[in-house]
Amino acid sequence: MTSDVRQQIVALLPRLRRFARALCGAVQPADALVRRTFEQPLSGALDRGLFRVLHRLWLEGARPMLATRAGGEEPRLRSLIPALPEAERAVLALVWIEEMSYRETAAILDLPVGTVMRRLSQARQILAEAIDPPGPTETGGSTVSEDMLMAYADGVLEGGMADAVGRAVDADPDLVARFGAWRRARALARAAFADVLEEVVPPQLLAAAGVEAPPRTVRRRFRWLPGRWRR
Repeated sequence: MTSDVRQQIVALLPRLRRFARALCGAVQPADALVRRTFEQPLSGALDRGLFRVLHRLWLEGARPMLATRAGGEEPRLRSLIPALPEAERAVLALVWIEEMSYRETAAILDLPVGTVMRRLSQARQILAEAIDPPGPTETGGSTVSEDMLMAYADGVLEGGMADAVGRAVDADPDLVARFGAWRRARALARAAFADVLEEVVPPQLLAAAGVEAPPRTVRRRFRWLPGRWRR
């Protein structure tokens, strides 16, 4: 294994653990899933390949009991996301939490982009309503499709199309409310799993990945003695 590949794996491990945590909902089965991922043959790009293998193993394996937390919206989302239907859960975790594009997500899950958007829309609606239930709205006069609004909320529209949808959103109170609820749910979902990136990767996962733990910095105290430094 080259040093470049080793560095990529070390950088990817926290993200793989976060993705597995979003799928499984509990620490131990999520880490076991990551460990099994590195036991499988890998083809293609390193990052896509690892996410693809992890997702496949998760689909093939037993579903763990979900860990739940009480109090606050971020902990509630941390239990709501693993409780989503399997198809919607994987799409939402990749797009919202890992911030992958629709095309990247489609490639990892081996799905058409349209299917990714449909599943994401379903997951988004469940979470947005759980966080901020919408009131009665009038949607018949909107010129922005659900898919277009979703793409705008996820920041994948560019140029004139993004400007046009933005103007339509600003002019429609219903679109403003839905757009705001979706963006808020996405931010909370990402924040709910942010601490996983700060966790120390367990040594067994580093060993499974074939990389070593980064060396610990050892601070030593020195004192001055006549004519020399002494440790």
